Amino acid sequence: TYFSANQRGVAVAVSSMPKRKVAAKKVTPEKEPEIKRRPTARSNSKTLGDSSKGLFDTYKDAGEERIGPVGMERLFNDIGVAPESIYALIMAWVMGAQEMGYFTRAEFNEGLDKLRANTLAQVHNGLLSLEQVVAADPATFMELYKFAFSFSTTSSNSKSVEVETAAAMLQLVLPHGPHTNAFASFLVSPGNSYRVINRDQWMCFLEFSRAVRLDLSNYDEAEAWPIMIDEYADFLRSSRIAQ
Repeated sequence: TYFSANQRGVAVAVSSMPKRKVAAKKVTPEKEPEIKRRPTARSNSKTLGDSSKGLFDTYKDAGEERIGPVGMERLFNDIGVAPESIYALIMAWVMGAQEMGYFTRAEFNEGLDKLRANTLAQVHNGLLSLEQVVAADPATFMELYKFAFSFSTTSSNSKSVEVETAAAMLQLVLPHGPHTNAFASFLVSPGNSYRVINRDQWMCFLEFSRAVRLDLSNYDEAEAWPIMIDEYADFLRSSRIAQ
């Protein structure tokens, strides 16, 4: 599956990952980031055209000028990365993909051009290199983080993301954030009255995650955080009391 039930592609085009249920659980500090590498692209053993057209035609839906969820899953598997991984999100970002779970021919060509790739092995290497840049460069990460929100909206005119989708996307793009797991649990908890998260809340969570310790020892209620963030802090305190 690419990404989530709504998100066919947070497969991210990512392609299809069933909608995650993030159950509330004991919150523990995150470990230091550990970058995992996957096997090299299977394209080394496949005979495919050495052009973006040949590659696109291999995975596109029959009778259409786009790659859909099924072709997307095959594409990522042949590249050598999981459809639900950060690499799939990075590929969607590079391609400027507009709809989760789908790549148009124009998007695919643009992405391969940016990656300077004509083969799946070159795409694989390009994605690994970009992931390292994202991890090391705050400005590049910020661009990916902003894209993740826009990519998760249900339409180009939408200004919000459903909380289930936001929870899954946050765990993909910010897996080692100290508040990521707890905030994801809050978003999908039965007591949460929010059904969507807007861009301001999305961006403020990143700032909150960087500034406030997991134990909330330096959290100041007087600061101008969105009400959602204040309610998350209450949720976090309540969760600890319950434990």
